[in-house]
Amino acid sequence: MSAATSELKDHVYMYIFSNKGSGPSPTVSHFCAKLQVWLDLAGVPYSLINQETPAGPYNKLPYIKLNGEEYGDSSIIIDTLSHKLNKNLDKTLDEKQKAAGLAVKRMIEEHTFFLLVDDRWSNHPDLFSEYLGTVQSYPSLMRPIVKMVARRRLLGATYSQGVGRLPDEEKKKRLSQDVSSLASILGNKSYMLTNDEPTEIDATVFGFMLAELGIDPEYTKVSAFCQECQKYDNLMSYYERMSDKIKISK
Repeated sequence: MSAATSELKDHVYMYIFSNKGSGPSPTVSHFCAKLQVWLDLAGVPYSLINQETPAGPYNKLPYIKLNGEEYGDSSIIIDTLSHKLNKNLDKTLDEKQKAAGLAVKRMIEEHTFFLLVDDRWSNHPDLFSEYLGTVQSYPSLMRPIVKMVARRRLLGATYSQGVGRLPDEEKKKRLSQDVSSLASILGNKSYMLTNDEPTEIDATVFGFMLAELGIDPEYTKVSAFCQECQKYDNLMSYYERMSDKIKISK
């Protein structure tokens, strides 16, 4: 979907980092992808607008506009839309399933995420920056400077969080453990928590997979996360199943 010229009632206008690669994901951002997947699963009409630089209420992406109001942070946005538009993807889950979903969400968003950022900017900064609209939107002479600033800022975030301080082998081990845990939780189910329909945690898991596996075939070859996911047939089948269900495209 593309940006609309006028705002419609109960229509979400979502501001994202774009993906300049050839893969199906409209964004390189894990959290932008997560929110887009949730919108599709919830059946909420939306338009994507390439912003490229942090903005919105929390000066980060994604953020949305809905009925003239701005909302930021993907989790806050989902909670807000669930309430305002009566969209609850977890209504069939029991308390144990909801707790499991929350635990998986915390692992992915507050641990796995930083390992993925570290892999991008420590190991593949030149390749990844080819797909990042924040870099590619600048004149070619300025791109090395923009890339350097982005790399320094994001690696600084992983260092502050903690994973950026770890030896490479420890980072690899932890990422392997996270992906293995996802495969074990999924098991032979159709979705992360049920066989029936995707729930909110599927927006997070598939969104993060999409923002890695869906960028570009060349990136898939080198991404540590992609390599780990490809070790598990059930995760790759899940990725294909979710891709077919919501048919994400640019």
